[in-house]
Amino acid sequence: MSYRETLRRRTGPAMGLAGLLALVFVFAASLATPIHAASARSTAIKVTKSVPYERPEFKRPNDPNQLFFLQRSMNANTIVYAARVGADGKLDPKSPVDVYWRRFNDQGERKELGTLERYLAFGVNTRPGKVKGEYHVEFKALPGRAMILRRAADGKFQLTGQIGPHTVRPHFIFVDLDETSLVPRVQYLYLHGQDLATGMSVTETLTVSGGEPSN
Repeated sequence: MSYRETLRRRTGPAMGLAGLLALVFVFAASLATPIHAASARSTAIKVTKSVPYERPEFKRPNDPNQLFFLQRSMNANTIVYAARVGADGKLDPKSPVDVYWRRFNDQGERKELGTLERYLAFGVNTRPGKVKGEYHVEFKALPGRAMILRRAADGKFQLTGQIGPHTVRPHFIFVDLDETSLVPRVQYLYLHGQDLATGMSVTETLTVSGGEPSN
């Protein structure tokens, strides 16, 4: 197996979003190499009737209590964010968000995040909101994009956040990688959500600079 093929099959690359990104987008193959911070700027917000999937051939998760997911152009392996619901039907107050891989590049099996992924890239910080049963969720990969986790009118748990002036339920994030060099680099991020007022699909495009691996 070539080095590029090895990179494709590992869980390495991570992403980040909004303003000055405290995290970066691509780990080295071993996930042990730290990376310089990167920055992203919002360059477009587009409203459409249907979701513009960047890689429609990729399988998409549909897990119980799923909140949203993240995919990358390099392969179909997907990060899933789901509400962690107890036997009483309520959110787990100690850890209300479950984050894990769906390895669609293999058999679609669930895989837990590695330590670096959880604490430096894909993990979340949560705290109780002002309303009982609600939580503020801050994603390590999404600094400046805090969201609210609550039970919606249909009884399901959902996140709400902002894309420009639109209050949305986030649907998924797509990370567009430049793979022309040995280590992939993020070029663009596409944040997709559903406008809660209109039901329309809202997509924010962010152009990324930086994110090169450190030596």
